[in-house]
Amino acid sequence: MAAAAALAVGCAAPVANGAFGPCGIISSGGVEMMFGISHASNFGAHFPAVPQLPELAGDQRPATIRVFRGPVEVLSMHPTSIGTGAPATPKAAGSAVCVQIGNDLNVYEDLDLTGAHP
Repeated sequence: MAAAAALAVGCAAPVANGAFGPCGIISSGGVEMMFGISHASNFGAHFPAVPQLPELAGDQRPATIRVFRGPVEVLSMHPTSIGTGAPATPKAAGSAVCVQIGNDLNVYEDLDLTGAHP
């Protein structure tokens, strides 16, 4: 599967139009799994087929994980457009994983979910 792509960072505020659900994602399959982990750096223990994600390595804060099976639409929020009023653009993907750490969100599309477990 495709490598991880961080799409949304630091945009935990609700989307104004309300069309997208948690993490800025619409999924025809809904949330397949949702669970908490004591340290974001433990992400790999729950997703053994995913290479280490540098932005989570060493992060000792608790995190909430949501796995969406697709097809999904991910609302792409690029840091340069946040707060500018620029419209966000939905992007199609086969699946998406949202890692919420406090008010920060990291959203990854099309991760290899083989062996994923809470």
